[in-house]
Order: sequence, then structure tokens, then C-alpha cells
Amino acid sequence: MKSLLCVAGGLALLAAPSLFAADNMPASKFKEYDTDHDGRISQAEFIAGCQKDSTRKLDANNDGTVSADEKAAATPEKKHWWSRSENAAGDDAKADAKRFKKLDTNNDGYLSEAEFSAANDMEK
Repeated sequence: MKSLLCVAGGLALLAAPSLFAADNMPASKFKEYDTDHDGRISQAEFIAGCQKDSTRKLDANNDGTVSADEKAAATPEKKHWWSRSENAAGDDAKADAKRFKKLDTNNDGYLSEAEFSAANDMEK
């Protein structure tokens, strides 16, 4: 019985860091996006951060670049010749700019840490 409690306690301790890391994720992500360290995220910083995140998701071998094969693996196949599954180069930046304006609830042109955290809470 005593050993069972020790095992359960050990497992709880192993799980604890991941719980704290999940709670701290928006704060660390905010610092990553805030490249000029002024305590707020400009639209340019937001778009650059989103693009960096997109690159990380596509980069299957984690070498810092997205190869043609990695891009092809992540791109859905067209179902019809009229399908619009291929985005133009600027479409992602336009979508990120639109998302920034939606998240900037006080319309000051910057995302505060509270606005950024609220956005992360909505996406969960």
C-alpha cells in the first residue's frame, strides 16, 4: 500500500510541470511575439509571430526551413479544377492582420498581454 502511494505521488509530481507550463504558455508566447520588448504587440510583430508559428508547424524535420516536400505534405489536394485550396502568398498575412484587428479590443493598434491572453483562452 505504501509503495502504491509513493508511485501515485511520483506520477503526480511528473505531471505537475506540464500543468504549470500549459498555464504559462500565453505569457511565454506573448514575450516571443513582443520582439521589441515594449510590453505590447504591434500588428507587424503579430503577423511575424504568426508566420513563424506557421513555419514551425510545417517544418516536419525541425531544420528551420520548409522544404518543397514538407509544404506539399501539408497542402491539401485540389478536388476540382475550380477549387481554391492554394492560397496566394499574401493571403496568410491578410488573414493575420484581420485577426489582429479583431483581437485589438480597445483599438489602440497594439495587443496588450490581457488581449493576447484572452485570444488564447478563446482558442482553447
